[in-house]
Amino acid sequence: KILSPAGTVQLRFSFDASAAKNKTLVCFEYASEKTEKENENSTYHDSTNGGTDIASHADIDDEAQSVHLVSVETKAEDKLTGMHIGLAREGAVTIDHVTSRGLIPGMKYKVTGVLVDKSTGRPLRSRDDREITAEASFTAAAAEETVDLTFTYDASLLEGTTAVAFEKLYLDGTDSPENPPIAVHE
Repeated sequence: KILSPAGTVQLRFSFDASAAKNKTLVCFEYASEKTEKENENSTYHDSTNGGTDIASHADIDDEAQSVHLVSVETKAEDKLTGMHIGLAREGAVTIDHVTSRGLIPGMKYKVTGVLVDKSTGRPLRSRDDREITAEASFTAAAAEETVDLTFTYDASLLEGTTAVAFEKLYLDGTDSPENPPIAVHE
């Protein structure tokens, strides 16, 4: 029922977006008159059900109607060996090559990472009991960018441990309720 000639309606789409990684989704909107043949309790009606479109916005190129779904892939390696095997030594360096896809060129992003014990799923800790972390900020020049996270730590404490890197990608900023990660690789 139309109550005024102008107004705003917020639509929420809930779906499994895992199959749409690296895609850009564009929302099309149609306002239609409800037909008599439609059920009064129906929440879905449009011109395909015999109604008449009275307004529409269906512009595939409208950036304001677009949602970019971003993904992150990584490859970590020991700096000394160049492989997935490192030495349990002080001053160990793990390089995590983080490739993000679905970025918007010109936007600023931040990638954070933490090394995790593969057997426990818990973050690895340094000699002074801090998590072993790394971060990098960048401005996307293209829809796909690769940045390196460099973890430097005392691996002599971790002999026999398999470390995996977990990463989060943010629009420029830090993790907060107002700025959650836009992609996670764990």
